[in-house]
Amino acid sequence: MDDSRSFDPGGQSIKINRWRGGVNVIQNTGTKVEFSHDYSLSLQMMTDDPSTNAAHTASPGIWVTISTAEDPRGPYIYRKQFFWEKTTFEHGRWETCAGLIAAQDLSPFVGEYMQLRIVKPSANTSHTIWIDDVQLSSRD
Repeated sequence: MDDSRSFDPGGQSIKINRWRGGVNVIQNTGTKVEFSHDYSLSLQMMTDDPSTNAAHTASPGIWVTISTAEDPRGPYIYRKQFFWEKTTFEHGRWETCAGLIAAQDLSPFVGEYMQLRIVKPSANTSHTIWIDDVQLSSRD
């Protein structure tokens, strides 16, 4: 967590250092998949603090996926992604990243609990990544 950079004044953000790969931030939502509901996800993302290491050349991108489980304690099983390899257009600015999962993609899992996973798959990225204001919503 980082309280020096936040989308909302006075808040905290998730900070993912540029040299780490395979980073997972997991949130069990406590929310169940509902029949005929689409699910949208939005978050604020910023990339900044460029590396001076010549080996740090990978794009600073993230994935956000959804997994479900019959029991809130798991085990959770991957079901669908909101987006893959999302990055910002300009370093040093907060940008909105959003994705949608249609109701029919989750219909076999109605009644199961949802888990969000933010993944930074690449090691040695060119910039540090900050994530803030993650929001999951549904609509029928």
